[in-house]
Amino acid sequence: MNIRGSILAAMPCAIPAALICAVPAHAKDDVQRLGVTAKIYDHGANITGSYTTLLSGSLKESGPLLRADVSYGSSESQSGATNERLRANVLVGYQIAGKGWKTRISAGAAYIDRTGANVGQREGAAAMFKLEAFTDRKGPVFVSGTAEYVTRDNAYRVAGRVEMRTGSVFIGPEVSRVGSDYFKSTQVGFSLSNIKAGDIRLTFRGGYSFGSEEGSDRDSPYAGIGTEFRF
Repeated sequence: MNIRGSILAAMPCAIPAALICAVPAHAKDDVQRLGVTAKIYDHGANITGSYTTLLSGSLKESGPLLRADVSYGSSESQSGATNERLRANVLVGYQIAGKGWKTRISAGAAYIDRTGANVGQREGAAAMFKLEAFTDRKGPVFVSGTAEYVTRDNAYRVAGRVEMRTGSVFIGPEVSRVGSDYFKSTQVGFSLSNIKAGDIRLTFRGGYSFGSEEGSDRDSPYAGIGTEFRF
């Protein structure tokens, strides 16, 4: 792994500490959410920052929403070539919230910049669908499903997880399928979520990624961390 990949690999340890130091001592109304997630593979890593806000009222309610994402990834192919990619999305949509569940549909613009293989800057359209059930985290389970698509490179991600309550945290299986014109990967593992560190909520995950066996998406174990702050 190159120097930049090594820096990415160290980020999951630094993210929670940085957020805990940066945010106020007490969270306010759940109108905005700021999250950072990172995953490490034996041939690379990626990190994503996301911001979501409801344009009127709390994110526990129905209404129009705005979401922005920025992600960066670095991976190394079997030939030793380093591939880097930067992607940014700005989406607008609508959230429908019920008692203990909510769904979001949004669409907007996307920008992708690649170096290494498939060099180039590309603009396109993006869409996202998300469904969560038992969102109050008071029941025995938590269910989440997400589908994303970007027209450029036909990039997509479909993911789902079902977690069981154990004390104040939730644990259970997760599965995702990610791909584009250049790679495809299926990831299967477990997640441990709703871990509270002050006003930060942490999610830890680990599992195995099944790729093409030849490119930067080849088979590999993975480990990751997610952080979310609500204000």
